[in-house]
Parts: sequence; C-alpha cells; structure tokens
Amino acid sequence: MTRPSWIELNAYVDGELDAGRADSVAKAAAADPEVAAQIAALQRLKAVAGRSVEQIPPAAPPLVRRRSRWRYGAAACLALLLLGAGLLLTDRTPGPGGGAWVARGWAGHAAWLSGGERPAAEVGPAAVLAALAALGGRAQIPQLDVARLRLDHVAVLPADGAVGELLHLGYLGTRGCRLSLFVFAADAAWPRALALPAEGSRLGVGWRVADLGYLLLAQGMDRRRFELIAEKVGEATRRAAPFDDATRSALRRSREASPPCRA
Repeated sequence: MTRPSWIELNAYVDGELDAGRADSVAKAAAADPEVAAQIAALQRLKAVAGRSVEQIPPAAPPLVRRRSRWRYGAAACLALLLLGAGLLLTDRTPGPGGGAWVARGWAGHAAWLSGGERPAAEVGPAAVLAALAALGGRAQIPQLDVARLRLDHVAVLPADGAVGELLHLGYLGTRGCRLSLFVFAADAAWPRALALPAEGSRLGVGWRVADLGYLLLAQGMDRRRFELIAEKVGEATRRAAPFDDATRSALRRSREASPPCRA
C-alpha cells in the first residue's frame, strides 16, 4: 500500500478528502503505525496552534508570508515525530552569532513563563505551519507525552535584527515543569553540539542538523531528567523515526524518579 503524502494527510485531518480517498488513508493508518502517529501529531499541533499561537510584536518584518495556507505548510508539520540516534553534548560555548540565538531563546522562554507573549489576531495555525515551511519542511517537533510534558504553546518569534525568526514550542508538565524548544534556520555560528553552562536553575542545550538549529531550554528541572530528554530529542532529530520502546520507557522512568520542577 502506498503511504499517503503529507498533503493528503493534512486534507484527511481537515475532512477535505472524498469518501474513497479518506477510506484509503484510514486503512493506511491502520496498517502503518507511523502514518497513524503522523495523523495524531498533525491533529495535536493544529489544536494547540489554534488555541494558543502567539507572536511577540516584531522589530523587523517576520519571515512568514501571510498567504501561506494549511495545505502548503502540511509537509513541514508532518515531519513531526521524534526520531532517534546520538546527540553528543559538548562543553562548547557558542560564538557571537550563536550567543545571540541563546539570548533570544531565553527571552522567549521568559516571556512564555510570565505570560508576556501577546496574542496577534492575524497569526494562527497557518502562520505556524508557514514558519515550519520556511524551515524547509524538515523541522522535527517532538511529542513528549510519555515524559508527561504536553505541547501547550506555539509561538512565532520574528527576526529582531541580530537573529532570524524562531519557532517556539512550549511543553507544560504536570508538576510545574516548562520546557521550550526553539527551531530556526542556522548557520555555521551555531554549533553541531552544544551544552550551555548551567546558570542557577537554568539548563540548556543546542545542536544543529544540517542547516537547522535547535535550542532546548528549561528552568528548575532536574538536571538528569533534562539531559535525558535532550539526548533523546537530539537523537530523534537526526533519525526520522519514532521513539522506540526503550526510549519511551527511559523517559517515563526518568519522570517518575525526578522531583517536581522548581522556579
């Protein structure tokens, strides 16, 4: 059976396929766990984006084109499952360009924690998917429910002169944890592997996959738990395959064994 295209899956989620084609997609999902997971991930991202997409007022025009639509962003959205092999954390610090990305990420994380990111009426799910499309449709967006971290926030942080546009995904835990993942178009200033020095309760790692940069930030999270999440998410962005059972078990055990997050 031919696997449905990303555009077909997007249309299926939106109820836009005719009965015959919708039946074919449903059968493909029943036979192929990856197809089923892609459909579930797309439904989840659309629901979250429609509820909570925000955008900080730009200092420069954002990269997202308003004419972008769900259909054309679907390919970006459905590159979405976390995937699995080796993020090597190093003690490198970013150069001047990389440091600007880190500062921008922490500012976005702090704004989310304080509720300071203000709604923008013209920004919705289509803008989020357009941002993913602007990243070439290859950005990997994890589902971390197994670690009891629910995708709860989606924001597009526009370019501010020093750095370009970032896609901000915020994960909310059941015991006060908040984890931010930023995805952006990176250049050589962004290291292929990066462990940020701990600053009080702030923890961060970054990495690059081809020309995409990732930055994972948390505040007050148990360090061992954060490092495990970072390792598995980093592996996932390199492999394009869902978490395996061993990874899921490790993430679940880590959450159960770690203390609640602190401010």
